[in-house]
Amino acid sequence: MLKEECKVKGIISLPTGVGKTLLAACITRNLLKSGKIKGNQHVLVLAPRIVIQDQIACEESDFNKIFRDLPVFVKKVEGSETKGQHLIKLLKENETQIIVASPQLINLFELDKSTAVNTLIKAVILDEVHHTYNGPNISRTIRSIVENSDFVIGLSATPTKEAVENIGKVLYYYSIKDAMKEGMLLGNIKFYKYDTIIEKAKYVDTGKECEDPWEVAIKERAEKYADKILEVFSKERDETGQDRFLKTAIACPNVTEAEIFYEILVERLGGKSLYRAHYKVEEAQNEVKRFKSDKEGILVCVNMIDIGFDDRELEMLVIARKLNSPIAYAQLRERVLRKPINDWNIKKIKNYAIILDLAGNVDRLQGRDEQVAQGRLEAKGFLSDLRGLQKAKKATANVKLKEEGLEFWPSPEIRTEEVMISKEMIGHDQEFRNIIDLLHMRFDEGFTEIYLSSKDLNYVTFKKICDFLSKKGFLINCEKIYYQNGTMYVGVRKRS
Repeated sequence: MLKEECKVKGIISLPTGVGKTLLAACITRNLLKSGKIKGNQHVLVLAPRIVIQDQIACEESDFNKIFRDLPVFVKKVEGSETKGQHLIKLLKENETQIIVASPQLINLFELDKSTAVNTLIKAVILDEVHHTYNGPNISRTIRSIVENSDFVIGLSATPTKEAVENIGKVLYYYSIKDAMKEGMLLGNIKFYKYDTIIEKAKYVDTGKECEDPWEVAIKERAEKYADKILEVFSKERDETGQDRFLKTAIACPNVTEAEIFYEILVERLGGKSLYRAHYKVEEAQNEVKRFKSDKEGILVCVNMIDIGFDDRELEMLVIARKLNSPIAYAQLRERVLRKPINDWNIKKIKNYAIILDLAGNVDRLQGRDEQVAQGRLEAKGFLSDLRGLQKAKKATANVKLKEEGLEFWPSPEIRTEEVMISKEMIGHDQEFRNIIDLLHMRFDEGFTEIYLSSKDLNYVTFKKICDFLSKKGFLINCEKIYYQNGTMYVGVRKRS
């Protein structure tokens, strides 16, 4: 489209972690190399967070490296001047530049007075376009630039309906299931699913009943959640032989409860590898950096693990609040799906990330992925849903956790294989090593269920082998041994 069309405006929808920012660089390079942008024309890249702007504009960034052989500079709008003045200064330079800025901070009122300057922006890349277009004020702020530019590409994992209406249709989308299946992201999520039942929620200071228990800080809720987190830790560590905390991020409902949560964990764990990052923590970004550099740890936060949070080694996400928006849910979920680098990571060992959902979010919101990716849902305050609340009043309540099951997602593809055993194969091997080795080899090849079969063994010997294998880490139901055309069969699975 870029090659054939004089103007292209629309959105590319890709899951978090598959390379949207690098794609933006490739699109920009294409426009520069083809001569569609030249002379004193510029590319404006709008990114909603300072951390994302820094990732793009940094001299050693993957984005910047795409242009090393071209006479173009990547510059970030900053300095002691107002953002608008600095932007105008960069635009008036006679050589093509890629200018990185924040849509929230630029005072584009000054640009509206100068149409000549405005027309110098030939292309606009809107990173995280759902941020840029979900409120009327920001829409008005950058509308003139979008309308005057020939090439406008929005990038998002969760484009909103408002973004589609203002920028253009979704030109292409890549589903999260395809990204997981094809190896761009981690292959599976292991969901521990719970819902929270809250009764008799009352304000601590007045004793009055709370209208919405998710808008207050409840110590009893934080205690229940801490118990469940440590229980899941114990279970997963036992299964993988780990002796460390899993790298875990907790999304709390509000800052006050996050502080209560943190104090409870300090009391129970002695403060080891515990971090907190939210609005009220002065060194929040440094806390996140320390957490990311640690081999283990728990990060207690409210808003710091949404857009811009990038830790490939994050193993477990705890959703400790009720979400209303499928868009907010998708943004949070994808924080834990990047493929890890280190061999100690449980994601590398098990090929799954863990999400502990404590508020029934999975069953309510998981089925809306296609609508989210195709930009068919309105924003409806999803940003406030994603960020959580700030300071909240304290309350007391009766809190219970209702277990809703364990689920792997996407549902694993069933691959079956038949392994036939015989008297000759067993020989004098009373520990059936040949069979054990063969089963392990087939499971390592990706088969999820194996049918053990035999034509020349009698039932007693066949069952004896099955009983022995059950003690060696295989799941076999001997009551389901069956005959078909003179052959005995039974299903075998690998114990998790």
